[in-house]
Amino acid sequence: MQDDSERRIDMEAALAGEVKQPQVALAIVRGLLKYYDPDDRAGAGPALVVALNNSGQFQTALEFIKDGPPDSHTDWTKATFQHWSESQPQEAVQALDSIADEKLRDDAFHAVADGWSASDPSALANYATSLPNGQNRTYAMDKATDNWSLQDPKAMADWLTTSPTGVDFDQAIATWISKTDSLNRSPEVAMQWVENISNPKLKYDTMTLVLNQWNQTNPVAAQNYAANVSWIDEQRRQELLKDLQTPPPDLASGGDQ
Repeated sequence: MQDDSERRIDMEAALAGEVKQPQVALAIVRGLLKYYDPDDRAGAGPALVVALNNSGQFQTALEFIKDGPPDSHTDWTKATFQHWSESQPQEAVQALDSIADEKLRDDAFHAVADGWSASDPSALANYATSLPNGQNRTYAMDKATDNWSLQDPKAMADWLTTSPTGVDFDQAIATWISKTDSLNRSPEVAMQWVENISNPKLKYDTMTLVLNQWNQTNPVAAQNYAANVSWIDEQRRQELLKDLQTPPPDLASGGDQ
C-alpha cells in the first residue's frame, strides 16, 4: 500500500501532463475532490498546485487555491508566489492585488521577495526603494541585500554609492559588510562604508565586526584604527582596545596540548 508521499508523487506525475490544458486539469481535480475523494487522501490538491506552478500556470493555480481548503490557502499561496517571482516577478507583484485578505497578501509578498531575491536581488533592491516605508519595504530590502551581497558584492557596493541615506541604507551597508570579508574588500574599504552609517548602535556594532576580522590578520593596523577613530568616546575606546589586545582563550593557554 502506498503512503501519502508516494501517492503525492504519483498524482504530481499524472497531473504534469494534464496541465498543458490547465482548465481541464482544474476540472478533473475539482471533480475528484467533490465526488470521489473529498478528504483528498490522494493529495490531488497540492499535486495540482505543484504541477501548475512547474508549468508556469500561476493564475490558474491561484484560481484553484481560492476555492481550495481554507487551511491550505497560506501554504499554497506562498509556494505559488515564490515560484512565480523567480521567473516573472513583475507579474507576481501585480497579482498580489487580487488577494483580498491582508494577512495572506503580506505572506504572499514575503514569498515574492524570497523568490525574487534568489533570482535577481538587484532588481528587487531597486523595486524595494519604490515602496513606502513599512514592514514590506524592510523585508524586501533585507532579502535583496542579503542575497546580493553574497552573489555579487562589487555590484552591490556600486549600487550603495548612489543610494539615498536612511535606515534601509544603514542596514544595507551593515549587511554587505557582514556578508563579505577581505577576499571581497579590504578592512580599510569596509571602514569607509562604516563611516556612512547614521544609526549609532549599528555603526558601532559594524565597526566592531570589521575590527575583530582585521585584528586576526593585522592586529597592529586594527588596534591603531581603534585608538584613533574619532566618533567613539574614550571609555568605549579603551574597552575596544582591551578586547582587541586580549588573545582568545586557546591562544592565551598555548593552544591544544
